[in-house]
Amino acid sequence: ASAYHKYHRGQGWVFRDLLPVGASNFLERVPIKGHMFNAYAFGGYLCWRLYPEREVFIQGVMGAFDERLFDPYMQVARGSRDAESSFKRWNINYVVLPQPHPRGMMPGYLYRYLNRSPDWALVYWDGVSVIYLQKSPSNAELLRRYTYHYINPTGVRWIVQGAPKEAAAKEINRALKADPPTTALYSIAGDLWYKLNQWDKALADYRKA
Repeated sequence: ASAYHKYHRGQGWVFRDLLPVGASNFLERVPIKGHMFNAYAFGGYLCWRLYPEREVFIQGVMGAFDERLFDPYMQVARGSRDAESSFKRWNINYVVLPQPHPRGMMPGYLYRYLNRSPDWALVYWDGVSVIYLQKSPSNAELLRRYTYHYINPTGVRWIVQGAPKEAAAKEINRALKADPPTTALYSIAGDLWYKLNQWDKALADYRKA
């Protein structure tokens, strides 16, 4: 499949394996409300896709020129500023980040905080971007429908220890329905199937990658 994807908004083609195409589609479809915290590198695309229905926290056009916003953002991203208190002060309800990578654009601190905190849940991933949603009463129905309980490709263990295999497989299949599918999604899915000893499914997704 082509790594490029065309959109109704504007003209041209967008590289789906680098930008939060699937995350934007998810946010257009799912009624998550409130304030977003997003990766700096994703801000321009998220703004193009989602504004004015949604406002980004930061984007390249203005972030580098506004120290009042850019410096606190970088402090949270790098772990020198407490994410929990900052998110509460900024009234953040959901977080959009890139899929973590050893040489990726976001340091690991923020993922560790979101994965360990009892206040956040992973609700979307597609190998390119991830979305965390705050655990709050107003988000209860969305959390019930979209939380990944057993699969987390942003953590140390991609499959929660002791996770029922059928439940884990169901979450992998849900992730594979991401629109559009990405090369990284199939690669990660292959690794997850391999960990579940489902060799045929692992090979099939590796081939799609």
